Amino acid sequence: MQMLPHSGRKSGRVWVPSATPLVFGMPGYTTNLNGVNLANSTGYNISLWARSFPAGMTLAVSAGSRRNVAITPTSDLGLNSVSRYGHAPGFAVQTHVLNGSWQLVELAVTARVWPAQTSFNLVVGAVSGLRDVVAPGGSVWIDDVAIRVHNASR
Repeated sequence: MQMLPHSGRKSGRVWVPSATPLVFGMPGYTTNLNGVNLANSTGYNISLWARSFPAGMTLAVSAGSRRNVAITPTSDLGLNSVSRYGHAPGFAVQTHVLNGSWQLVELAVTARVWPAQTSFNLVVGAVSGLRDVVAPGGSVWIDDVAIRVHNASR
């Protein structure tokens, strides 16, 4: 059962190795790492199907961007900055708790002016009750992602 996609021949699988949530670009019309960029004064309807193993893992659609944050290196070879993800101001993130069955995740985003470099991203997290165990990770399958534009201002 774990190998069956929602439709078609395959689905995307995201493995979450720890209790730290993963943020990655929402699949779009290109192979983009930063997600699908949002256009100002444009509304969107987003839908996708998702499931997880073990049950209880989380998925959220987010609008946000990455920025570099300076850090103090701990050695001469250490990094002096890291990339951190932040949600766009005023964007209401809705977290969905998944199980082993395919679930429809839908979101309507109203038209507004977005900060520069804002994109749609997915945030996948571990089962909340397992955060303190040695291996709290698991897998999330994603299929049939659709981003539709509505209320575009010209």
